[in-house]
Amino acid sequence: MSTLSQIALFVPAFGMMLALASCFQRRRAQRNGDWNYLTPGPFFWFGLVAGVIVSAVLTLVAAAGKAPVPIAVFFVLVTLLLAFQTITERLRWNGKRIERRTMFLQERQLSWNELSRFGVEWTGYVWIASFDGPPIRFSPYDNGFDQLVAKVRRHLPGDSPPAETVPKTELALALVKSR
Repeated sequence: MSTLSQIALFVPAFGMMLALASCFQRRRAQRNGDWNYLTPGPFFWFGLVAGVIVSAVLTLVAAAGKAPVPIAVFFVLVTLLLAFQTITERLRWNGKRIERRTMFLQERQLSWNELSRFGVEWTGYVWIASFDGPPIRFSPYDNGFDQLVAKVRRHLPGDSPPAETVPKTELALALVKSR
């Protein structure tokens, strides 16, 4: 099979998987008691399943001596990192505050009345912060993203300076349009 025909088969199949994943992304957050939780969306699960499949195949091929072992180790480590991220990270909010536990088990919290800045990184991740605290980052591909952005917009002060004028090291700043 030629390279052009492989591309002609792969591109529509990949586009179909992305469209299917976006159809299954939930707008509403998971609710438990008084808290709303962002949960990994279908894009994340698609990446994790693909990582497991590629890692398994590469491990078998490397064990047979037909592929370099460092490549198989790289894919296994990336897949383990994604699985560890799924287990450890948590972002939740209620009527008083928002809390985030990072992959490195750092706890960050921000009460809604401290919220002063909102932007988007060059990676696509959205962040919110007070003027003096570290940002709380979250992915637009998580389930419940739309509900969280609506909550942030309600609590974001309208008279604060634009995020672009705040002297911080964030690279690309912009407001997120709610879907």
